[in-house]
Amino acid sequence: MRKKILIFALTFTSITTLGQTLEECQQAAERNYPLIKQFDLISKTTELTISNIQKGWLPQVSASAQATYQSDVAAVSMKLPIRYSPFSA
Repeated sequence: MRKKILIFALTFTSITTLGQTLEECQQAAERNYPLIKQFDLISKTTELTISNIQKGWLPQVSASAQATYQSDVAAVSMKLPIRYSPFSA
C-alpha cells in the first residue's frame, strides 16, 4: 500500500512540475526589461559598484575584545617542603 502511494505521489509531482526553458526565461527578461529600466536600477547599480571600487583603497579599522569572569580561586593541595633561606628571619 505504501509503495502505491509513493508511486502515485511521485507521478503526480512530476506531472504538475513544469520547468521553464532558457528561451522562456530570456523572453520574460525582455518583456520585463522596460520595468527595470523605468526604475533606473541598472545605472544605480553601476554607480554603487564604481563607488565601492573607489573606496577600496581606504584604510580599514577593526577592533575586538574578550572578557572572562573568574569566580573561583585555584587551590593547590600539595604541601611544599620548607627549605632554609638565608633571607628569612
